[in-house]
Amino acid sequence: MVRDETDLVQANYVPLSPDYVSQLIAMTVEESDLASQDNSYDSTGLTVLGWRDRRKVEKSAVRFVMSKQFPHIRANDLMTNTWNRITNPKTYPTFFSPALVIKMVVVQRIDDNTMVIYRSIYNPQSSKIGRSLEVMGRVWRGDECLIFTRSVDCPNLRALFGEVNSWSQVITWLRFAVPETNANGCDFEYGGCYGNVVAAGIMYWLMEVLFIVLRSHPASTQRWVVNDDASDPSDDVAKAGLETPAITTGVSGIGDNVFAEISLLAAKHGAVNLGQGFPSFHTPSFVKQAAIDAINANHNQYTRPGGQVDYVNVLADMYSPLLDRRINPMTEVVTFNGAQEGITAILAALVEPGDEVLTLEPYFDAYKTVSTLLGIKTVGLPLEMSPEKKKAYNSDSTNSTFSSADFHIDVEKLDHMITPKTKMLVLNTPHNPTGKVLTKQELEDIARVLQRHPHVIVLSDEVYEFMTFDGKPHERIAAYSGMFDRTISLFSAGKTFSCTGWRAGYAICPEHLSKPITKAHSTIPFCGVTPFEVALASCFKQVETNGYLQSLASDLERRRDRLVKALQEAGWRPIVPEGGYFVCCNVASLPSFQEFKSIKITKDLPKKECPDYQFAYKTCKEAKLAVIPTSPFFTKPEHQLAPGLVRLAYCKDDETLDSAVKIISALGAKN
Repeated sequence: MVRDETDLVQANYVPLSPDYVSQLIAMTVEESDLASQDNSYDSTGLTVLGWRDRRKVEKSAVRFVMSKQFPHIRANDLMTNTWNRITNPKTYPTFFSPALVIKMVVVQRIDDNTMVIYRSIYNPQSSKIGRSLEVMGRVWRGDECLIFTRSVDCPNLRALFGEVNSWSQVITWLRFAVPETNANGCDFEYGGCYGNVVAAGIMYWLMEVLFIVLRSHPASTQRWVVNDDASDPSDDVAKAGLETPAITTGVSGIGDNVFAEISLLAAKHGAVNLGQGFPSFHTPSFVKQAAIDAINANHNQYTRPGGQVDYVNVLADMYSPLLDRRINPMTEVVTFNGAQEGITAILAALVEPGDEVLTLEPYFDAYKTVSTLLGIKTVGLPLEMSPEKKKAYNSDSTNSTFSSADFHIDVEKLDHMITPKTKMLVLNTPHNPTGKVLTKQELEDIARVLQRHPHVIVLSDEVYEFMTFDGKPHERIAAYSGMFDRTISLFSAGKTFSCTGWRAGYAICPEHLSKPITKAHSTIPFCGVTPFEVALASCFKQVETNGYLQSLASDLERRRDRLVKALQEAGWRPIVPEGGYFVCCNVASLPSFQEFKSIKITKDLPKKECPDYQFAYKTCKEAKLAVIPTSPFFTKPEHQLAPGLVRLAYCKDDETLDSAVKIISALGAKN
């Protein structure tokens, strides 16, 4: 399209009324919904962007709908980049035929999300040209966005250029939605309707814009256009794309591991690492010696998938009085290569893809990542504070003190959140990351709610069972009336004996649950690590008399108190934990956080752009202290306790804590 034609268009175009445009938008949204829900389309056999092309001929019109999931590109990113591309006038070759050129002119802007465009497609070597006038818009509905173009008539332009052009012939749309089980992906749909051959060429324009966006997206490795029957490697269309990698939707939906990321950043900047939850003090000598003895005694081959015989017998003896019943070591104990592998085996064995797992939040991230891997939906039940406490915690005052005991579970909300699709409730006590220890009353209230929902299984994650403070008892829901038969109690010898690298988790549960769990476990590592299980059998016997468990709790309590004191003095507003390895802090009143306060947290905001992430990055790089942002531990932004909530680990040696306290104190001196 030459400059003179542009001037002609601008001079002869008659603006559309906003009311008329609103009617067109409503019609287009309705038509796109009907097309998406219609199953009477035929396939042409062509695959585009990995979809099957589905079409239907109705009188003089052809309707089409194609859909695909991009597991590796966020819906909001793909939508925003596509919109930015189509709303900025530009001339470029068409994707399907590089000899043709598209040029677009915005002739009327209705608002930020709606405009009228004049578009031409032509061959610079020919006098032929195709023209269209279209309303282009963007409409949000919940978690999805529709970008559309709809041709409209303009008698002045039709008279100027003639009847051969494509006035009022084309409707096309792109639908972007966030998948339920993959917040990092995009459920995508391309659809529309055209009335003649010329219009058929014009309708591809939105798709071509999408191709341009995909080609520039760093995560895009999808084959864009492939004919199922094309086997000739010289086929021009097949050459246009890249090979699709063998990556599942589950894996693609898992974001970067925040613990690994922060630990790597800490190593790069020489920061004191209070991020990842592993002890930096030494594993006890009697534990290390037990492993040496087991290896030297030639316990180095496979053991039974359910657990080494001596080990499961010791565990059954230990937990029988704790759960107030006789535990059968051969049928009610399962050992794992770490509690996290246990979570994987448990969910794989007992929860179907598409079902729901309800978990307290903030949560240990493995509940979410394993669920995503398996196609299971995670639903968050937020730990609650009283309105007064929550208001104080989110105020700018640093005078108030807070404890993990301030949290409670809203059992009425729990009752309402359980649906027929809810297959499992995940409890975690002592809780990671808040340190909340569930009380006898709270567990009894939960058990009463679950009586009304007999289809729900409980996964009770109790890996910090021996690490409660201030005389707080550890309560076990499996010990309550009627709960053992529907509960998997999960534990960690790696946490108990400060040897997390041994990967030594185990569970106690009834046989009807342990049997499928063991089967799932046996398909992953097959069995536990034999010498370590033999060693741990010895260790659990020794702690009956050597006082280790008591000293473990008192030593961690001392480390907690030391770190909490420094944090309180520096204005970090810690929530004093009742148990576990971690303390959460609201850093929103620190001067170093103020530059991040203006960041608006929405469901579309990438995790790494959240205020707590930005603070963690800055603190690691500049103050040389590594902390963990907590936003990855929530299913929804509105569930977050505070925009500046970070987690620190106090399960560290005295030298590490000394260094951390100095940094925290120095930061406090600046307040």
